[in-house]
Amino acid sequence: MAGSNTNKKNIDDKIFKEAIDDFDRFEDLFQENLKKILAGAVLLVIIVIIALVSWNIIKQAKFKASAALASASTVEELKSAIAKYPSSAGVYMARLRLGTAYMEDKKYDEAKGEFEKLASDAPDVEIKGRALLNAAYALAGMKKQQEAADKFAEIGEMEEMPVFIRDEANLEAGRIYFNLNEMDKAKKVLNLVSADNPNKFWARQAKMIIQKIDAGIPPLDKLLASNVSAPEKKPETKK
Repeated sequence: MAGSNTNKKNIDDKIFKEAIDDFDRFEDLFQENLKKILAGAVLLVIIVIIALVSWNIIKQAKFKASAALASASTVEELKSAIAKYPSSAGVYMARLRLGTAYMEDKKYDEAKGEFEKLASDAPDVEIKGRALLNAAYALAGMKKQQEAADKFAEIGEMEEMPVFIRDEANLEAGRIYFNLNEMDKAKKVLNLVSADNPNKFWARQAKMIIQKIDAGIPPLDKLLASNVSAPEKKPETKK
């Protein structure tokens, strides 16, 4: 019995000694690699700091670009901001406003060019649609009514455009065709508005023009012209 206890004690002593040896080896290993561990920790902290600083710089740059594009109002201010921040997310809206600024200055040719370039570049279909509409409005401003009506009608047939873009395009096409006394074309595009959105503003406007066509009411300028009587011809006097 005493021998059995002695053997058990020897085994326990051996296990304890091995555990102490393992701890000593771990301590030695830790001491040897302490500098590497500290260096790695410092490097990780530096990387995190750089990432945070970079993120903050990018955020501030985006805010600065957005503020500059949003605050610009005149043609020159908009052109300067667009040239300085061509990659900003807000640049497309700024370009839309640039074209509108040209329109307000009655520079319809410049406006049309800007809108057409924007329609080609814009990734967003709504901005693209608005640019196309505004280019057609610029044609109307240039007194190119037939070309403007045809352009509006073309936009109204673009299935990729949102319904409200097509509605506005078809209504404007119908309005101009009506004024040009092209009633068949006017009814065709105006009926597209009614079919798409019978309860919306554009549809109500379209129906009003259709009712005028069906009632045989001519465009206002034709009506005014018909009410102007020709000057009386004075009888010739014999000499």
